[in-house]
Amino acid sequence: MLENIKKFVDIYANILGVCDQKFEFHEGTDAYQAELDWNELKGVWIISYDKDDIGEYYFAHEVGHIYLAKKYNFEGFSKPMRKEDEPNIDFNIALLLNMCLDGFVDYHICQFDEIYPCMKIKYLTYVEDLQNTFSYTYENKDYIEVLGWYIVWFQIFNYIIDRKNRILFKKEISELFSFTKKHLLRFKGGMSKDQFDKLTEKIKLFKNTTKSKDAKQLILYSANVIIGTGIWDRTKVLKNIKYFYPTIKELF
Repeated sequence: MLENIKKFVDIYANILGVCDQKFEFHEGTDAYQAELDWNELKGVWIISYDKDDIGEYYFAHEVGHIYLAKKYNFEGFSKPMRKEDEPNIDFNIALLLNMCLDGFVDYHICQFDEIYPCMKIKYLTYVEDLQNTFSYTYENKDYIEVLGWYIVWFQIFNYIIDRKNRILFKKEISELFSFTKKHLLRFKGGMSKDQFDKLTEKIKLFKNTTKSKDAKQLILYSANVIIGTGIWDRTKVLKNIKYFYPTIKELF
């Protein structure tokens, strides 16, 4: 398994133009599928992975964080949130910030023909077996996580997946969005239909934001989406962004 993982990472690092980076690999069940960390002392990237839940997509995605950081000349896209800042940050805001960031990573690496096929395989699992997606997502997730998945799925199936599959799975995609909306509106203390519609309008700015060459615009998009949930005010969100992206002062 490890040899295959190393092979995947080498291939994707070469495609994305970050083959000058060094990697180490740690197997562990505490990793969420795959995670990327920077070891300052050793000057290497650590990719931790769950041996029981792994696929090419996860490694392409983690290397994609390094690519996005290079593309936008902002290391925060590959090195968010320092350990010392974790006690100060609202976990739920950090979760949504990370999911928004993941959307930009996936969009940009999917522009590479050599990478898109493995990403597509992962995306289509969400709609090829809707009952499994519903069960996994809604029986085991809280309100914020379901909200995060709505953001992710909206980005994937409107702006990342190819047109052919968007048409082929049109019915399933519609069902996924419809079920997610109903689920979010049913949550006790959740958002109203009006708030949901406002949030969706914020998410729709994703495609235009991907065209920007300014890292600030990606971060501001994420901030506006999170503010659009109606859970936190602007001051709270921006304060947490400073913890999530500790090098953000470089941009402003």
